[in-house]
Amino acid sequence: MQIGLTNTPPEFATFVREGEPQRAKLSGPVFAWVWAINVERGSMFRIHITDVDGRTILLVETKSLGARKASYIVYAGGKYVESENMYGLKVDLLSGGSTVSSAARSVEIER
Repeated sequence: MQIGLTNTPPEFATFVREGEPQRAKLSGPVFAWVWAINVERGSMFRIHITDVDGRTILLVETKSLGARKASYIVYAGGKYVESENMYGLKVDLLSGGSTVSSAARSVEIER
């Protein structure tokens, strides 16, 4: 599972051709993105963004998938951050109420 923060919702075709979206800048809304492979039917994602002090900026759980996905991109957000700093991103892949996989990353947001 790959994760990151960007300023525009990622599109699957662009992600496949060009790779990870550009890292988020302070000048626009921030979206968390997740790219996962072999995601089973009924799975869902919990996406959590925190500021440098550990305060929650965004906490979202997606709807469960209606079908298995060989390759899947999901995003959440659209919130503006207030300052240049390091932000935490943690994503859990949940299935049957249990965490199947997790990824965490610190992302620096600059002007």
